[in-house]
Amino acid sequence: MKVKLEQSEKQLLYDIGISIENREYEDDELLQIADEVYLEESCNVEKNEKLANLYAKLGDKLQGMISGV
Repeated sequence: MKVKLEQSEKQLLYDIGISIENREYEDDELLQIADEVYLEESCNVEKNEKLANLYAKLGDKLQGMISGV
């Protein structure tokens, strides 16, 4: 599946070392990216709640893109 994200969402991923390319992604790849996003969310809960919430929403969006979910 192609990943369709806003520029701000792509920037959040880039900030944690993930670059989304213009290609098809397998469900396993999306799940791995979502896991990394959720990890970043949990690391930011105490430090920056607003940023943590942005990562949570992004993780939810990525999970929603996975087939069969």
